[in-house]
Amino acid sequence: MATPTSIREIDLAPISGKSYFEAFREWREEFIYFLLVDRFHDGESRAPVRQAARAPGIATPDDFYGGKIKGITRNLDYIAGLGCTAIWLSPVFGNNPGAYHGYNINNYLDVDPHFGTKQDLIDLVEAAHRRDPPMRVVLDVVINHSGDNWAYPGDFPYGYFEDRQFPLGFWRQDDRPIPVELRNDSLYHRRGAISSPGGYDTYPKTSTATLRRSRTMPTTTTRVCFMARRCWSRTTYPATGVRIASSSMRACTGKAMP
Repeated sequence: MATPTSIREIDLAPISGKSYFEAFREWREEFIYFLLVDRFHDGESRAPVRQAARAPGIATPDDFYGGKIKGITRNLDYIAGLGCTAIWLSPVFGNNPGAYHGYNINNYLDVDPHFGTKQDLIDLVEAAHRRDPPMRVVLDVVINHSGDNWAYPGDFPYGYFEDRQFPLGFWRQDDRPIPVELRNDSLYHRRGAISSPGGYDTYPKTSTATLRRSRTMPTTTTRVCFMARRCWSRTTYPATGVRIASSSMRACTGKAMP
């Protein structure tokens, strides 16, 4: 079966006989290691370059660089050796071109191929949970915006002005965003780009040039986003017949929600 494209295709029933992760530690006891998946490790074996002087480093592009989920799995000993008991991953879902950071999402129901596969994520979570003591894996939840999946009429830049709502011109891709329930212009504020002199974290929070702020209504956007996230922690993916039992999900953008 194909990867789901709608929340109607998600099966949230528990898998018979499957045991899910149960941590014995409180969250205030966790030492969390945050990592940007694309910048951590590519999963390949290599030896360090030995030299007397400090290495000059490597210039990285403003684009995907090659980090993989497998690279995290191979380096769990390193992370645990730092004293860390949990790993917070940058978003691993399908992203728009160049969004190596993971926050320009266009597909909430699949892993971005730049990072690997669903099975790679399953393997990472299971490997982390098998450790003694077990490590938590935190999936990043973004519920106050989506990626740059639509444009204003004519693809012209629109700036915030007197709280006016502007029309949605067109979707940038015929098959995005996923789930398809997000292809509804009423779910987005459409108030133009942020123009506050105080920056992104001050009123008005509308949108940046590459992120689209969502209206987070209990029966629409929030339900769609959390259904999508729940499928990563509990549901069977038709493409693989397995489930991902992640330890937790992060949702710290509540202050940015209307």
